Amino acid sequence: MAHDVLVRRGCVGAAEVWQRAMADRTTESADEHLARLAQLQAKYAMKLATVADRIGERFIRPLSIDRIKALVKPATDDARAGKPLAAFARLEQETMALVEHPSGAGLDLPDWLSQLDDEVTRAASMAAADRDPSDNILPGPRVVLTLDKIKAEFARWREAGS
Repeated sequence: MAHDVLVRRGCVGAAEVWQRAMADRTTESADEHLARLAQLQAKYAMKLATVADRIGERFIRPLSIDRIKALVKPATDDARAGKPLAAFARLEQETMALVEHPSGAGLDLPDWLSQLDDEVTRAASMAAADRDPSDNILPGPRVVLTLDKIKAEFARWREAGS
């Protein structure tokens, strides 16, 4: 949770330090779990791909996912503002790192991709809330109507209906 807060607040350097410290603290434990899994798989002649993937993440992959999710809003904000897409390039680079090391059996949508989709939806909702609701009606020029123009239009309708 601390790492997620750091990346969402833009404290990239602190988040990287946190991730390295987490990796240092969990390396031995992850190695032990991987070795124990290998023993059990050999003993029972069963492969547990999903369990192996989760342990193979070495407790660090969720931090990478936090970083990717935190890049969604800046990337969408930059795109809407017509700014250079540096945040999107970082998002794409981080995402490709996860794509290069797939997990699971390949039958279901990876959890990280579902989380990324949720983050994109959240960013779009936040952006929509910041816009004028009338922007979503129809594109085109806005026409300002005075009370006199409205009365004249109603009068034309009445005449056309008679």
